[in-house]
Amino acid sequence: MSGLGPEQRERYKRHLLLDGVGPEGQTALLSSSVLVIGAGGLGSPALLYLAAAGVGRIGIVDFDDVDGSNLPLKPPGDVLILRSELIRAGAFGLVRRAQSLSEGLCHGLFFTQFSDDST
Repeated sequence: MSGLGPEQRERYKRHLLLDGVGPEGQTALLSSSVLVIGAGGLGSPALLYLAAAGVGRIGIVDFDDVDGSNLPLKPPGDVLILRSELIRAGAFGLVRRAQSLSEGLCHGLFFTQFSDDST
């Protein structure tokens, strides 16, 4: 089935049933790359959905440390998790969660501010 292993067929079986995705589309997702700019209120859930969908390589550009002042900017699910991780950069915790959703896929963190110089 289009190069998908048994674990991948089981994990993505609902994707494989969708018109427009199927085995070829899932294989394309597993071979694709996405760069998410920012791991805050929009980037955080986007990253997790991309990881769960099986995007093969995900990069995250973020430079913000999580502290009490920016918790209101995080999605509600992240706030519950991040309260115990305030001393760590939010993006590092996000990478760990993305990796748990898509074992074996690549997730990289670029701990820098996105700018003309960093592109």
